[in-house]
Amino acid sequence: MPHRRRTPPDRRLPLHRGRPRPRHRGGRSHRAGRHGPPPRLCPGKRLPHVRLVGGSPDITSSLDLVGPGFTLLTETDSPERRREAGTLRGTGIPVEARALCDGARREAVPGGWARIGGATGPDDALLVRPDGHVAWRASGSSRGALAEVLRRALSTA
Repeated sequence: MPHRRRTPPDRRLPLHRGRPRPRHRGGRSHRAGRHGPPPRLCPGKRLPHVRLVGGSPDITSSLDLVGPGFTLLTETDSPERRREAGTLRGTGIPVEARALCDGARREAVPGGWARIGGATGPDDALLVRPDGHVAWRASGSSRGALAEVLRRALSTA
């Protein structure tokens, strides 16, 4: 039986809970808190949960605001976005404009919506499909583009 050579102590991997500590590839460690910019909600991703307090007792999450048709979700109430959704409802497209923070309803942890990338400006909005996936991200300068985006999305479905 061959004799195994022992690794010198200076060449051994540092132990972590009895096992060799994993070495991270790349320049940044996930433990260093350097995750880069916050994740942005972009089309195709699911709408994340943001806990809400106050207001109606059946709405406790951003997910409760979605459906049954398309939802145009803003951080605060936007009369212009409501008018835009109302115009589209008149043409037969089921879309409802809803605000995350509306009257007594607000975020449980202030700034959570902006932190996950839900809003970068006061007039930004997300068009959310009935299944909870983001269909379109609207900036304040994209007024009037919602109708074209919905028509294009519904014609390819």
